Amino acid sequence: MEVGNVEIEKVLKAVREGTPVILLDDPKREGEADIVVHASKFNPNMARLFRKDAGGMICLCTTQEITDKLGLCFYSQLLRESKREGLRKIAMKIMPYGDEPSFCTYINSKKCYTGISDDDRSMTVREFEKMVSGKKLDEFSEKFYAPGHVPLLASRGIEKRRGHTEMAVELCLKAGLSPAVVICEMLGDDGKALSWKGALEYAKKNGFLAIEGKEIK
Repeated sequence: MEVGNVEIEKVLKAVREGTPVILLDDPKREGEADIVVHASKFNPNMARLFRKDAGGMICLCTTQEITDKLGLCFYSQLLRESKREGLRKIAMKIMPYGDEPSFCTYINSKKCYTGISDDDRSMTVREFEKMVSGKKLDEFSEKFYAPGHVPLLASRGIEKRRGHTEMAVELCLKAGLSPAVVICEMLGDDGKALSWKGALEYAKKNGFLAIEGKEIK
């Protein structure tokens, strides 16, 4: 399989069906590959696949419009505006690859036990998607608490930032799905980010499609 040699409609079909997709970042940015799946399809088995086959941080992404409606802000902003000097000092504004972080907070569903198991994390993700797709954002504080074990990331939109967060959310929107998607960085056995070659070999072996970020417009 060649990078970018995939029709976008095939990728969108896979996203709708709940099949994981490999999303390749710009090599001049992070140069990383993430496994991506819509939040509604993130069951315990999918959580295990992400944890074992990808190995990075399992994150839940949505739009900044939604996090704004939930009364949240970017975590870096929260740190910068803190009354505690220690928190202000460690606030990261720009990452090494040139963007401000997209992290907002870390959540658990109130139905969880500890929040870290595959069952619990997948429940948190699916409960969040149900809230978003059901347009019941006013129930956020009733159904979730923080700090939790699922990082919640906000997309600023691909016109402002072209990270995995934005591109994964855009794929879901183009697929006609709710803006709630799970991403996880793929790591190699050498302790570093998995190479594109390794990510493409994984995709081919498992029957997953891979798409380069520049194909998402």
